[in-house]
Amino acid sequence: MPSLSEIVTSRMLTTTDVPLLAVQLLTDQRPWIRREKRRRMGSDDSGSRDDGDDEIVEIYDNGQWRPCTDDEASGSNGGQLHPVAAHLWLLLLSLLMNPVAPRKYELNDFRCQQLLKLRSNLNDYVIDQIPPLAQFEQWLVQLSVVGAHQVWRHSGPTQKPFILELVAEMRQLLLKQLAVKWTAILDGQRQFLSDESPETVQRLAAIYDPEHLETTFNHCTANATVPTTSSAAQINRQTCTATSSCTLCDKQAQHRCSRCRCQHYCSKECQVADWPNHKSDCKPALKPLTRRDGNHLLLLQQ
Repeated sequence: MPSLSEIVTSRMLTTTDVPLLAVQLLTDQRPWIRREKRRRMGSDDSGSRDDGDDEIVEIYDNGQWRPCTDDEASGSNGGQLHPVAAHLWLLLLSLLMNPVAPRKYELNDFRCQQLLKLRSNLNDYVIDQIPPLAQFEQWLVQLSVVGAHQVWRHSGPTQKPFILELVAEMRQLLLKQLAVKWTAILDGQRQFLSDESPETVQRLAAIYDPEHLETTFNHCTANATVPTTSSAAQINRQTCTATSSCTLCDKQAQHRCSRCRCQHYCSKECQVADWPNHKSDCKPALKPLTRRDGNHLLLLQQ
């Protein structure tokens, strides 16, 4: 517990109140034990029919329920303590017997009342199986005698630390509002992603149009400093998106090389005439990252 951060320990001791949760599991709920009533059918010694209900106690052990006695279920009179109960006792011991507990856990009247319920379950058989609980038993006795204000008075100042925590309220609000709508949202997304109609294809093509992406890239990198390099091809690639004039005659360019998509030309004649010079620098554009295989998209290795 000392190695945990202030936020984690505050949530455990204050927000969620883990000690009281462990108390309820040990004293009231005990989910590893169940009692079931089963119909009894038979006859007594006189031959008369004797039908009734028998209560059977079962304990969860090694992944399955098995019948057990009351002593085994409660861990008293020499019964073996259940592993879940043992972990809960050790959890209480580590949380409440820790030196930082008085500073982070306020013992009010309600918490004291709930913690004192453990005295009836903390018998000699439990302490024999978990010897460190003897210190916890003494602490409970002291709590019942002198009260909460005296039991932790010698442990130092009880001033709580100031914790500033960022809470994602918008995310929590959305999760709360959409808690019952996830199935509908999933169905809608599935229909959109699996839709291959011409209208959807055209809409996606307009979104991922290279001209649109090029304009966005130029806007984002307008004030960026381009590093110098000795490679003429790399310099040409960095500056090709900033020009819209023909590479050969400086006229207004309406076309560009379909292979590298960098060099701009006003006509096919200028592109053919400039090919001997551009051939050495012309490199294919970026390769596609995915390939459709039926209803699935496969990631291609670059």
